[in-house]
Amino acid sequence: MGIMGCFRNNCDNIMCNRYSSKYGYICHECFDQLLNSSLSIKEFMASDKDEFEIKKDRYEELDKEFKFRD
Repeated sequence: MGIMGCFRNNCDNIMCNRYSSKYGYICHECFDQLLNSSLSIKEFMASDKDEFEIKKDRYEELDKEFKFRD
């Protein structure tokens, strides 16, 4: 496994260890923002890194989609 970068628009973070076969890799910082976002995963991944809306905790839903990879 090489150095995997975050698939979110305008995110330069690398060494990402959460992966979705549908959406790609996501860094810890963007995953935390996604937990608080009201956007769909697709909309969030296409949004710029610092643009998001606060919403309820979505950890269980998103933890199932973005699995940790070894």
